[in-house]
Amino acid sequence: IKQITYGTVSGGNKFGEITNITTIGFNSGDRIDQIMINGVTYGQTGSGTQQGPITIRENEYINRVYRIRAAIFVDLIHFDSNRGQSVGGGGSGGADKPDLDNVRVIGISGSTGDFVSQITLFYVQL
Repeated sequence: IKQITYGTVSGGNKFGEITNITTIGFNSGDRIDQIMINGVTYGQTGSGTQQGPITIRENEYINRVYRIRAAIFVDLIHFDSNRGQSVGGGGSGGADKPDLDNVRVIGISGSTGDFVSQITLFYVQL
């Protein structure tokens, strides 16, 4: 199992590793204000718009993470599933980060305050 972390602020309200992801969505404007995983919301509503959530069904998983921008906060992130679903959002702040292609995301953890300040993805390379 590999892991990668986006965003540098680890303070705020932390949420531990969430596995068995069944839904995922975002509320975002210039950066990611909020992430919603399995019906639980982490972060603030902000002034952005809601993206998703998408429902991850049986034998479906997140297999691509792309258009990632982060610095102090997570500014932009997108997820694709192996069944063609997509969700993501955010703005143009931060720095470009490498895409994760041909992976299976098995867990997500992070921390939030006014924004999503950090996201850690746990994954296996396919």
